[in-house]
Amino acid sequence: MRGETCQIYSAPFDLRFPKNSNEDDEIQDEVQPDSCVICDPDKLDDRGCIGASGLIVEILSPGNSKTELKHKFELYESNGVWEYWIIHAETQDLLIYILTRGKFIPGNVLFGKFKSIKKTDYL
Repeated sequence: MRGETCQIYSAPFDLRFPKNSNEDDEIQDEVQPDSCVICDPDKLDDRGCIGASGLIVEILSPGNSKTELKHKFELYESNGVWEYWIIHAETQDLLIYILTRGKFIPGNVLFGKFKSIKKTDYL
């Protein structure tokens, strides 16, 4: 994202993932992440963003289900989101996933109020 003009957007802001074209009737999935960074202004319209953003941040709360988390993880990965950050509100842990060759690879994990950084291979 360095060297690009990027903007941060927060919910309510729609990310729409089209099946074959950018027409509204071809939109297959629509989500509202807590925050996202858009680096391609051509993806923006009056309803939000069509296609993958550079970075998505989700803040988990007790109301988030594992099914919802798994669906979004797979949706963002398959649509080419560059980075996906998941913040656990209760523990204040931060999980960072980086898209590498089409798959999210766990990056750093920051534990409890981001005081320590650890690399992990078990996420």
